[in-house]
Amino acid sequence: MANNTSIDLEQRPVEVSVPDGASPVSQQQHGRPDASTEGSLDAWLAIAGSFLVYFASFGIINSFGFFQDFYLSIFLRDYAASEIALIGTMQLALMYLTGPVVASLFDAHGIKLSKE
Repeated sequence: MANNTSIDLEQRPVEVSVPDGASPVSQQQHGRPDASTEGSLDAWLAIAGSFLVYFASFGIINSFGFFQDFYLSIFLRDYAASEIALIGTMQLALMYLTGPVVASLFDAHGIKLSKE
């Protein structure tokens, strides 16, 4: 069974009339990137910040084996290894489970910067 559906992917300019006194909505508010910000310093700083957040988050999680050894030998000697492993499991679970909640709150409210 052949699919004969064709999709026109060509972008065409759209004329929009804006009433006097009203400001047009930028493309960036509609989810389409503004061509002037592509490759800008702000874009590269966002990438660098994202890298640092993931570097710190996954660095701590991946190094939990070291912490577990420390907990077993010094800090939590009276607990079983399986109970101490639950700390790392909960750490990873909370990171992934809170992500969608925080992302939806951020999408709904955005970032608020004070101009003082």
